[in-house]
Amino acid sequence: MRSTSFLTKLTVFGFLLSTLPVLFIGLFSYATSSREIQSHVNKGKIQLLIQINANVEQILVTVNHTLNQVLNSTVLKRAMGNPLSVNDFTLYDNLRNELRHMQSFDTRLEDVVLINRDYNWMVKNSGLYRFDEYAHYDEIDELVDASGDSAWMLNPSDWFYSEENAGSAPCRYSISLAKKLPVNGLEKSGLALANIPACALQDFLSGNAERDDRLMVVGEDGRLLLHPDPELIGQPLEAAGLAETNKFSGDSGQFRADIDQQPYSVTYYRSPYNNWTYVSFTSIGSLTKESDKIGMYTLLVCLFMLLFMLSLAWIGSRRMYSPVQQLMLQLDAGAATGRKNRSDEFQVIGERVRHLFQSKSRLEQEVHRHIRQVSAFYLMKAYQGGGKPSELEDQLERFGY
Repeated sequence: MRSTSFLTKLTVFGFLLSTLPVLFIGLFSYATSSREIQSHVNKGKIQLLIQINANVEQILVTVNHTLNQVLNSTVLKRAMGNPLSVNDFTLYDNLRNELRHMQSFDTRLEDVVLINRDYNWMVKNSGLYRFDEYAHYDEIDELVDASGDSAWMLNPSDWFYSEENAGSAPCRYSISLAKKLPVNGLEKSGLALANIPACALQDFLSGNAERDDRLMVVGEDGRLLLHPDPELIGQPLEAAGLAETNKFSGDSGQFRADIDQQPYSVTYYRSPYNNWTYVSFTSIGSLTKESDKIGMYTLLVCLFMLLFMLSLAWIGSRRMYSPVQQLMLQLDAGAATGRKNRSDEFQVIGERVRHLFQSKSRLEQEVHRHIRQVSAFYLMKAYQGGGKPSELEDQLERFGY
């Protein structure tokens, strides 16, 4: 089996030593930046919903304030104690002027409806009606008997349009502020309805929504009050594709949900003023766009660093291998064969060193054998008188005698 060369091992070690830190730094940077971006986006969504809530509530508070002024006015108190017949034209005209002053651009009111069940009259933009003869008498009469003296509610806009104007409502639904009359009376026999078309408040959502966002407002009863799709207004939140309505438990929060088989980040904020829930659906794909950009930049930087470090490791490995290579060349120059089937340089060097020690041992043995033969030969020669007497002592000492 062919073993791996020292140069290859050194190069692979340098590559690993260069690659692992770069990969760790790249992954850590991407994970950290993605987490920070996600955190900032999530905070931004909450702040957006709080801003939208503040803008919508400014309208609602203004409507509530102006309606309270009308309900506490002398004109309305006089009107609630009269049947508003033909003889009460001046009173009726003054009452209409009071209601008309409420309907400004700031309040976005479309209509203000006053109902007096005791005297059976109903006043709104289109005129004075006998309440029990009105087209939607049954539906509106139930509002008079509803619990609570004041509430925001969602009602079909058709309820507040007379038969001759049926179908001319600007929006299918109106958000109504309902207050029972008289305000300070124990027995409530009347009702005031300040109606804001739902599409008039939808502008606050459309103007602040990003391209991949879906903003909506859910009432306390779980029905959609505002939604980009007018057909969904008045329907339960499940109609918008969210089945996990039980997760709206706190005052604000975020969670993930699948809507139309697509992952979304759901952010919500509950208004302390009227318990409306402001909801934002944001596609996870749009949230990860910035993270993907950072990931691409991080990848490019890491690739550049990786190529640089690999080049440095390759050059360093070659320079560190140079002395070993020189030694191998010298060893190969003294050996005709023996390295073709070996690629581990230190194995070859070890074999060469062992071979040298073995050769040294054999040479020493040969020298000792020849020394014994030479000493025996010299002694025989000296015994026969062939040696010089002057050299005899030195030769005997050399041979260990």
